[in-house]
Order: sequence, then C-alpha cells, then structure tokens
Amino acid sequence: MALSLLRRLLAGQYSDHAVLDWPVIDAPAPEVNVAENRFGRLKFGAPLDDAHYLGKPESCRRIGRDYLELVYARAGFQVDFDHGLLAYGAFFVGPDEAQPATEGLTYCFPALEGGPRFTPQTSRADLEKVFGPPDQVDAMDADDVIVTFRKGDLVLEFEMNLAGGLKRWNIYPEKQTSR
Repeated sequence: MALSLLRRLLAGQYSDHAVLDWPVIDAPAPEVNVAENRFGRLKFGAPLDDAHYLGKPESCRRIGRDYLELVYARAGFQVDFDHGLLAYGAFFVGPDEAQPATEGLTYCFPALEGGPRFTPQTSRADLEKVFGPPDQVDAMDADDVIVTFRKGDLVLEFEMNLAGGLKRWNIYPEKQTSR
C-alpha cells in the first residue's frame, strides 16, 4: 500500500507508475528495421510493457488520458505510446528548438538495422540515396524543412535545418490513432 502511494506522489516525475520498476540501462539508441516496422525490438503497435528492455526513461509524461511519452535523454531518443501501444519514435540528432526539455538530453546517430547511420551532416541527398525520392518536402517555418518518406506501413520524417543538416528523425505508422 505504501509503495502504491509513493508511486502516485512521484507522478510529477513519472506519469505512469509502471516505468518506476524498470531498471536503469545505459544502452545506445535502438536501430530501426523499416521492413519489419520495428524501433529496436519494439514493433509499432507493441504494448508498453515490451519497452521494459529499454530501461527506465529519464522523463515520462502523460499527454491527455491515453498518450504516454518516454524520453531516453542519455541515449537521444523517445518512444510514445497511444492507448498503451507503441505509436511513435524519434531520434534527436542535432540542435533543435522543439526538443523535449529533459535534463541530460544528448544527440544520437541512429541507424537502419544493417544499414547506414544518420548524423547531423546527413543531407537530403544522402537520404534519397537510401530511400529514393521523398514523398513530401515541407518548409515548416523559417528554421525547418521536413523530408518525408513512406516505406511500407511507416512514415519516416527527417527534420532538416536550413543548412541542410539533420536535426531529428521521426517514425510512426501510416495509420495511427490521434495524439
């Protein structure tokens, strides 16, 4: 009973008490397998409990009643769960004003499983060598260009700075529930 109460009191730091029991793991950002719709070992649509292998996140925030954001700041990525199922993944590759304000956030160099690694120097031309022509290119504002590829059931969004370098890689299923 006391442990349950403690978990509720700590809800300001962790919005979902399940992650309090997860071990602290110092592992790199997972690789992505586009063909299998996987973010590391997690398939999109996997339940929250399957993320246990990633360890305890540095930040856990509930957005609304059914959406949970887990930020692994030391490894430079986040995974989000909608209605308890994996719905979104993101890698923080370079400086970006829209990054989570999580203490200790570092950048990572994410990779495709068995494929290339992406860095802040990754250009749109580099992405096109890997994925072919983009499905969409959007200039979001004065600082961002988003290059989008649809591969199988996944949407791969690469946020680029105006100099053409990669800032962030977002991945989510084509058909997803609303945030």
